[in-house]
Amino acid sequence: MRDIPSSVLHSWPKPNYIDPETRGDSIIIISTVFLAAVVTAVTFRIFTRLIVKKAFGLDDVFILLSLVSELHHNKNS
Repeated sequence: MRDIPSSVLHSWPKPNYIDPETRGDSIIIISTVFLAAVVTAVTFRIFTRLIVKKAFGLDDVFILLSLVSELHHNKNS
């Protein structure tokens, strides 16, 4: 790996540790949108497996367990 030239190092802005720039609540918004999409997809899958196909398998049990685990994890975070 090459060393960074000192001229480049001196051109960098000084770090702001007291009041750093942030991206706001974007991670919360993105996580909420994706979690809603996952809940919707799993709901449609379970509905399809129970009502339309009338066959609920072991894979569906594991999908529900992972969804419940994720919802519980998000609730406690």
